[in-house]
Amino acid sequence: MQINVTEMTAEHAKDVATWTYGGTYALYDNSEVDIDPHHFAFTDENGAFIGYMCFGVDARIPTNKDGVYCDKYLDVGLHIKPDYTGRGMGTAFMQSCLDFARQQYNTNAFRATIAAFNKRAQALCANAGFSTEQEVTHATTGKTFVIMQRLTKGM
Repeated sequence: MQINVTEMTAEHAKDVATWTYGGTYALYDNSEVDIDPHHFAFTDENGAFIGYMCFGVDARIPTNKDGVYCDKYLDVGLHIKPDYTGRGMGTAFMQSCLDFARQQYNTNAFRATIAAFNKRAQALCANAGFSTEQEVTHATTGKTFVIMQRLTKGM
């Protein structure tokens, strides 16, 4: 499958609001998505919306701990439409996200904040060269998240 990156639209945002993952992954259900310069859509070769990514503050969570998010890293958030999860496509999504971020933001230093139970996303990030740096608690929900970072040399 070909993965393209395009502008996030209001239609995409409406679609995201209908996504349901179920089980422990229900944490990600019915998310509201901003239409701003830090959100971008993934589409397939036919233009169908299959996920989105966000960068910077939009990819962070509120925590009870100060100094969690330094400016050395670009925060990345990767969100895949439920129909496309668990099908072995995560690596392609991650590669598209990081390639786009390198070009758009001119960086090789990335950080991802992932729910502690989400071992699939943590494994995806680990396979892309991220390492776990710390655990944090979400300031509103009290749930545990892990912060993973990746710093590579060169472009």
